[in-house]
Amino acid sequence: MKQSELSTKLMEMDEGIDQIVNDLRRDFSNSFKTLEISNEKVALESDAYYAMTEYLIASRINSRWKKAYDNSKANLDYVAETFDIDPRGVAGQTKTLLVIYNLMYTKRQNKDGSTTLVTDLVNALNRCGVDKETIDKALKMAEKSKKGNTYYNVTTVEG
Repeated sequence: MKQSELSTKLMEMDEGIDQIVNDLRRDFSNSFKTLEISNEKVALESDAYYAMTEYLIASRINSRWKKAYDNSKANLDYVAETFDIDPRGVAGQTKTLLVIYNLMYTKRQNKDGSTTLVTDLVNALNRCGVDKETIDKALKMAEKSKKGNTYYNVTTVEG
């Protein structure tokens, strides 16, 4: 398959998915009902209903295809290993792993970074002779609160 043919097939797939999602959005929209009389409240409820249905669709697609995406990456690495190719990335480079017919598998890895654990830093400061009170004071001054994760969920209710 030529690159132009592959691009066309992938574009057709995108269009097919878009069509299915648009049909589902329309079905959700057509099923919307409210007991509100005020146009303003009806509009607000309609917008809220749309946001919830959009979440249902997007979360479904994400949960299904995110897993497939992650599995496909693991499978690419496995396949490279079957060819005795080390699938690990190289920091700051793009590495070509496989070229089969008209497809090429490459892996790009960003440059390596570094992190410092607070415990390791405290221990190193102690070894350098910084007294515990100064370290504790600096830690307290540098401490910032971190908001917990938020999880979204939309479910059906009888109505």
